[in-house]
Amino acid sequence: MDALTICADAGRHTGQQRQAPDCLFLKLQAAGGKTMNSTLAEYGICDVPEIDAETKPGPPKARLLSELVHPQHDKSPDELLRHRFLRRGGGALLCGPTGIGKSSFAIQCAICWALGKDCFGIQAARPLKSLLIQAENDDGDLAEMRDGVIEGLGLIGNEAKAACANLLVVREDSRTGFDFFLSVVKPLLSEHRPRPSVD
Repeated sequence: MDALTICADAGRHTGQQRQAPDCLFLKLQAAGGKTMNSTLAEYGICDVPEIDAETKPGPPKARLLSELVHPQHDKSPDELLRHRFLRRGGGALLCGPTGIGKSSFAIQCAICWALGKDCFGIQAARPLKSLLIQAENDDGDLAEMRDGVIEGLGLIGNEAKAACANLLVVREDSRTGFDFFLSVVKPLLSEHRPRPSVD
């Protein structure tokens, strides 16, 4: 895998500085000229291991296909979405062009999974608490999506209340990148402990 050095002004750097093959993000330079190490230190994160540019990982170990073991997915406490669709510590991206319905889809999934129900054939392992961090839609847009999903699913009374009680919404449109994760995502995840985090 080739790693990149990301710079505030890539035009002033040599090709070797812009692309650092056979190493892992030796220097991440954010806007304003800060390196990743100085940014980590600023936030008090000290447990990130140093990476030696000369150290290359050994080749991966090959195994026979017959050595692989089929997982016991029904009993795992780490399974969030069945069957092995998403596990604790994993991640999922919801990508698509503007206006295709990513936000509505995310809200519908989160509402269904809050009740432990399937959504578009994807099963929740149990009722899940989700956190939606939204930058594009305002509160009115989100309320319309919520009401449309609740009406479309035919949720009433306590079921609708339970679904909404397990879905937290935050609007943030000013921070991005590493600052977004440290200043927004990390504190929210620590405070609310959602499973999974929906973005």
